[in-house]
Amino acid sequence: MDVIGYALAKKLYISGDSWNSKASMPTVRVGVGVSYANNKVYVFGGEDYYSSVNLTKNEEYNPSTNTWASKASMLYARESPAAATIGNKIYVIAGYVVNTGFVNYNEEYDTSTNTWTTKASSPLGGQYISITEIESIKKLYISDYSYFYSYDPTTNTWASVSSVPYSAYGKALATYNDKIYCFSGSSGTALYYYNYEYDYSTNTWTSKAAIPTMRYYAFAEAIYGNVTGICVIGGYNSDGALFINEIYNPLSNSWTSGSSFPVTVSKNMGSDSTMVGNKIYIISKSNDPTMNQEYNPKFIANINTLKSYFTKPVERAMVLNLKIVSSEIKGLKSLLAYLITKN
Repeated sequence: MDVIGYALAKKLYISGDSWNSKASMPTVRVGVGVSYANNKVYVFGGEDYYSSVNLTKNEEYNPSTNTWASKASMLYARESPAAATIGNKIYVIAGYVVNTGFVNYNEEYDTSTNTWTTKASSPLGGQYISITEIESIKKLYISDYSYFYSYDPTTNTWASVSSVPYSAYGKALATYNDKIYCFSGSSGTALYYYNYEYDYSTNTWTSKAAIPTMRYYAFAEAIYGNVTGICVIGGYNSDGALFINEIYNPLSNSWTSGSSFPVTVSKNMGSDSTMVGNKIYIISKSNDPTMNQEYNPKFIANINTLKSYFTKPVERAMVLNLKIVSSEIKGLKSLLAYLITKN
């Protein structure tokens, strides 16, 4: 084995995906709702960190410039709403109001005009409601326990669709290739390893490979590219809040691990997430209320695969066919090919 080449490959693999701190959110708050539009991140509402007063605040984060801007405030102050996007419009749904309780507001934010409009109230009220969208059919989906509803912004109507096969709160929802995936969650007395796929075209659920770590209040975001799938990040279980990042690949119905979050994080710690430009952003946290963490899912070949290329001459020669995608490591293929000629 070429020790130098193997060590370099291992080093590059480990540093493939990463979490990075970005410009802090200007408003010190927790219990935010987060979504995206036009390659920007939008952060809504929450609770003032110092006064515990609910906020209507709306701030926009631009990843390309690493800067924040204040935008038109929501119509109704609340914390821990659910937020999802269809086109240039973001829907901020449900939430919790101090001294009032759960609310079922549904507000539409038009990012192109920076204006808000009240829409048909959500059939579910409360904080940490699970939400996702299917952009191709322009519908949102929300869930709590086994309830599952779709919202059509075009007609401003809600509809009950096929119930989730199990009853749990704190489930993680995400959409990948127009199918919705529902992960884990808690019944209040038990946690689940469940992973179900929802097909809107047949209105049916199908059981898939179980999530390796059962938990609730995790974040789920889809990524595409040389690493593809759904990242299920953080959450909470009997061990407390979690760091873990497990990636589900719907194409192979299998799981792998990504780089863990730098600290423990879960939705019930006042955080929320979104994906912009194939990077995931997790905003705010109960003990870090201006937190802005970015996940860059860059990987090269698995180290066990690379190791095999250095075991036998024929296998080592296969390194010439490696597909290196990340711009930071374009020279790896040439370097490994050079090292092979020296052995």
